[in-house]
Amino acid sequence: MQCRKLLPSGNKVSNDPLKWWEEKAAYLPIMSGLAKAYLSIQATSAPSERVFSVASRLIEKRRNRLNPELAGKMLFLAENWDLHKKHLLEMLLTAVEQQKK
Repeated sequence: MQCRKLLPSGNKVSNDPLKWWEEKAAYLPIMSGLAKAYLSIQATSAPSERVFSVASRLIEKRRNRLNPELAGKMLFLAENWDLHKKHLLEMLLTAVEQQKK
């Protein structure tokens, strides 16, 4: 691979990384695909708003003495429960299959 093909021609500098990777896709197809996948992710506040919403339901006035470490663990479980539930189910099915043998 020739590195000169990747360098901008002349003094032209692009401020659009997606456009740059699109132009270099022929030389670096895998890297170009990865760049398009990760650089095109739009920034949003929705995930952080969801975390604050869940936290406000967990940490109420009635729970004002809740240990911060425990509150953090509860928040983590609340946000990742679907993944944890799937993992627990897979472990349970594996254990049942092993008992059958």
